[in-house]
Amino acid sequence: MKKTARKFPENFLWGGAVAANQLEGAWQTDGKGLCIADINEYKGNLPPEKRSNAEMTAAYANELLNDKEKMFPKRYGIDFYHTYPEDLKLLAGLG
Repeated sequence: MKKTARKFPENFLWGGAVAANQLEGAWQTDGKGLCIADINEYKGNLPPEKRSNAEMTAAYANELLNDKEKMFPKRYGIDFYHTYPEDLKLLAGLG
């Protein structure tokens, strides 16, 4: 059975969503307070069910804040903090 392509109505409004830790960046800029995402190390080699922050202690968090070897992608996100004027123009261009 052949399916026909469906079209969105002309007045359809597209939307989008992101989480703050995917977006912000600037993790040590202008007095921004820390959050767990800033010390959430990327552990892509572990299966999702084994990833957690259960081992987190204040001492370990301080150690991670100074770590230059591990990967912390949520510290940078898409750097909306510094690029928001351009990003908002791009969104406006979508109508």
